[in-house]
Amino acid sequence: MKKYSVFMLRNGDTESIQELEINEYNLETKFYVWERTKADFFTNDKNIKDVLNAQVWAKNEKHAIKIVNEHRGMLIATNQWK
Repeated sequence: MKKYSVFMLRNGDTESIQELEINEYNLETKFYVWERTKADFFTNDKNIKDVLNAQVWAKNEKHAIKIVNEHRGMLIATNQWK
């Protein structure tokens, strides 16, 4: 298994994916919606959208995207990502 960082848009498009270097500080799996539309840094960029930022353990990039996409669907279905 490898650790991946995935940025996924609300519509399911993958904005970026990167294999992470493993160290004792980044072993856990993480998911959070980064509300870039509310961040001061991005307020002038009208094309920026919120993104699901995830760090997951997976066999490969395709598997990482599948894991994040499933979590994205759950967040939308439970109204945790509006």
